[in-house]
Amino acid sequence: MNPFPTSRYKIDELCSVELDNKFLQITLHNGLFNVETVERILNKIDAFLDGKELLTIINCEDAAKTTFKALKRMSEPSAMQYATAKAYVITTTHQKAMADLFLTFFKPSRPVKFFRDLKEAKEWLGQLQ
Repeated sequence: MNPFPTSRYKIDELCSVELDNKFLQITLHNGLFNVETVERILNKIDAFLDGKELLTIINCEDAAKTTFKALKRMSEPSAMQYATAKAYVITTTHQKAMADLFLTFFKPSRPVKFFRDLKEAKEWLGQLQ
């Protein structure tokens, strides 16, 4: 049962969330996501969800970019506390390269997978329910 009605909320100028009956969908808007930005967004999402854990889709807009240090922060257990699993939907060569680095260097505490297609991401998360 979803703890929230279906709606979209702006968490930050670089991030919005949408809740539906199955998933938390986070959209990372165009911009650079460094450690400080990631930390700020994680804190706001944690406060917004108030301890709830949901299957999570993270949609990356084309010009959403991250630093290597931010990737490391996103792999830490405290960055996963609101998500039972995360499916990232990526679209660019930069995002694919960063996803490859993430999978090579970091071992998140919960399932994380990268997709080029939203439908595939939803199917994968649906198998984890």
